[in-house]
Amino acid sequence: MIAIRTSWVGRLLVLLCMTAMWSLDTASSVYAGRAAESGEPSKSLSKVERSKAMSKAGAGKKVTPHQIDILDRCEAEAQILIKPCMNKTGDELEACSRAYDEAVNACVNPGPPPKGQESQNIYRIPYADGTNVKVTRDFSTHNPIGRFDMHGKGGGPHRIMAAADGTIRHIEDSRSKNQHIWRILRNTPDCFNNYVWIEHANNEWSKYSHMQFGTTTTKAKLKVGDHVTQGDYLGDEGNVGCASPGHLHFEIVKIEVDDSNPKVDDKSGDLEDYDFEEQRNPRFSDLTGKVFTIKDGENYIAGGLPECRKDPDCPEGNYCNAGVDLSANRCMPLKEDNATCDVAGGGHQCKSGYCKLGRCYTPHSVGFGQTCYVNDACAEGKCSDIEGLKGVCVCKTDADCSDDKYCDAGIDLNQNKCMPKKADNLTCDAVGGGHQCKSGYCKWSKCYTPNSVEMDGTCYNDDACKGGKCSAVDGTKGTCVCKKDSDCGAGEYCDGGLDFKDNKCRAKLDKGETCGKAGSLGNDHKCKSGECSGFPKYECK
Repeated sequence: MIAIRTSWVGRLLVLLCMTAMWSLDTASSVYAGRAAESGEPSKSLSKVERSKAMSKAGAGKKVTPHQIDILDRCEAEAQILIKPCMNKTGDELEACSRAYDEAVNACVNPGPPPKGQESQNIYRIPYADGTNVKVTRDFSTHNPIGRFDMHGKGGGPHRIMAAADGTIRHIEDSRSKNQHIWRILRNTPDCFNNYVWIEHANNEWSKYSHMQFGTTTTKAKLKVGDHVTQGDYLGDEGNVGCASPGHLHFEIVKIEVDDSNPKVDDKSGDLEDYDFEEQRNPRFSDLTGKVFTIKDGENYIAGGLPECRKDPDCPEGNYCNAGVDLSANRCMPLKEDNATCDVAGGGHQCKSGYCKLGRCYTPHSVGFGQTCYVNDACAEGKCSDIEGLKGVCVCKTDADCSDDKYCDAGIDLNQNKCMPKKADNLTCDAVGGGHQCKSGYCKWSKCYTPNSVEMDGTCYNDDACKGGKCSAVDGTKGTCVCKKDSDCGAGEYCDGGLDFKDNKCRAKLDKGETCGKAGSLGNDHKCKSGECSGFPKYECK
């Protein structure tokens, strides 16, 4: 009897274990995948939850069963990328998260990422002045698309500031727990984020998520309904909710004109019934008034310029403008060519890394007629003025130009240029123009190569003809012809006439060959023998 009871109890335990294992497996499949900041389950979704999930994936408000299946399939396929990353941290975890986000976005939105619309308002980067901020997901790379992730670099805590004037509409900062970004590694499908929503002009709302516990209501002493000014303190950057590592989730949403009280999901902080169509790519402005949108992987200075002691303290694209008073040191944008730089050791202030006589420059980069301050900046030639003073790149002598060019100089140095050397028969200066010609020879204002032109070839002077002379007056266009036998080579005679253009050197004739015609005279020079019989046969003797 005891044995029977023991067997029955054992079977019951086995059955309970199998049931528990089945339940865990089902839960894993439900909660697998990375939370899109909101923590909505990616599989086995209810109709309402699936509609929200598709909205967050940028699929639009009208969700079809086919679209729901696409999202389920995309997240399920992307989960394969998570498995090797379960115990990763730091940069390795970020690489895994990025691969997952890219896979889901590419699957849900095949083709180029949707561009969306830019904000109507102009915002500031929502960190305290001088904070070096890195963007880790932008409008196109965030999962879901249309939002941003960013974090302050260096020691924290980093202070989060209002991106524009507005009224606080929602606050949640009572939470302190960090949830794993992947559902499969946490015990809840939800993220339970901290968040603040601010209403701005033109029906645009901004959201700030993951801030530290109590920093909005207790430290910043803010409450719903308070008016804030751009740059007012909202709380501290944190990792509350699905945030690993700590960062600020930021987004801009265009609210419907007739929606006076948009609903917020209290677990995620997302606005309900709003999707990618209402997301806006925020336009930001810096201290100079330049308007821009922020990009994934880029660094930005929030509101101003950070303090520094040396260049490595500054973000990429900036240098440390150091001095005796360290408190006055600031990271400054690297300077363009021709901007001023310190005469001694100013190269680190220039984008090119080169500074000479108090001016930034890029070696051999400036074309003719363009502004320069030093000779080394010119691609060819030299600067027209004394080095250190503003000039333009010109040449002064042929030596300032490459071998195949000459200096087209004049009284006005600003007009000087290195020009390609000229081919034969092109114009050159009547006096001293040979340096302008490829051949080095110029006569009667035309380039030429001595003894190079065959009979019937174009010429402008006799010296250009290989044999004979030019048919026209020197300096005018003609062809190479002969005028007398001496213009021809040995064994040749000049077959001349009144029309010089038809004159040619011909081989002298053998005995018996015809050397003239009726009425012609002076034909002896055509024959090798030097004698032509004359009338009636006109044959060489």
